[in-house]
Amino acid sequence: MKTTSPVQIGQYKNKDGETFDLSWWKWQEPDEADYRMYFIKAHHKDWGDKVYTVFVTKNSYPKEGDATHLTTLYVLGEVKKRLDIAKDGKHKMVFTPLNHEGWALI
Repeated sequence: MKTTSPVQIGQYKNKDGETFDLSWWKWQEPDEADYRMYFIKAHHKDWGDKVYTVFVTKNSYPKEGDATHLTTLYVLGEVKKRLDIAKDGKHKMVFTPLNHEGWALI
């Protein structure tokens, strides 16, 4: 699987004062793929890496820029909510719908 290089988002400090380094990258999907797949990584110095996966259908977001915008704003906000309730390196995971079509594993 080919992916883009990670883009550093910066740090996020959760409600308990735990700090995470955030980054995102994208799968370089073939033309025939009907969805785009993004990854958001939260790195904690003691807990290690947690990677969140986002699937965005091309039917709902035909423009790549719109899918990227959705991932790096809306889904990133949802990831931060999950980081706020993370305890001792444990993250609850759920599938959450993205507007009309597409899902994020957060």
